Amino acid sequence: MEILVVYGIPLFLANLVHQVLIIPNNLFSTFTIPIDAGWKIGSSSIFGSRKTIRGVLSVAFLSAVFTPFCALFATGPGIYFVLTGFLVGAVYMLGELPNSFLKRRIGIPESGRGSGLLGFFFLGVDHIDSVLVATVAIYFIEHPPVQQLLLFFCAGILAHSAVNIFLQHYGYKSF
Repeated sequence: MEILVVYGIPLFLANLVHQVLIIPNNLFSTFTIPIDAGWKIGSSSIFGSRKTIRGVLSVAFLSAVFTPFCALFATGPGIYFVLTGFLVGAVYMLGELPNSFLKRRIGIPESGRGSGLLGFFFLGVDHIDSVLVATVAIYFIEHPPVQQLLLFFCAGILAHSAVNIFLQHYGYKSF
């Protein structure tokens, strides 16, 4: 439960603030630079224009802000949690890049999933990729019991799905 409180809640809050406040209000627009810098492989972008430096930095920074507060409930304060919160937030956002790269290579447009079996596959990957990479990062940072990692991973997938449903319902995101 400790890992979920210390890292899961801040990551959830950071992602929600990014999606609901930062993106729609175009805050920190200076950093709305595609991670792939517009480079292409063939005729398609490497990751897509929606994978930005602003996304990585905002979620990482917000995680760094929220993590120490949540850590107070579990273990205690410390600069350690600012640094690890930033790292987990950054890794979470960067965890989407391999999936985006693969989708661009096979011709699936940004924010798309494809259709049929391929669409079903990417629906699953879209909900797991970031959470899986964050779970691995937490393992290497904290070495928590497997039960805590599984709880973080499962809760993360559910939270990711819930945020997507919320964003779609209120018009922040369309698929």
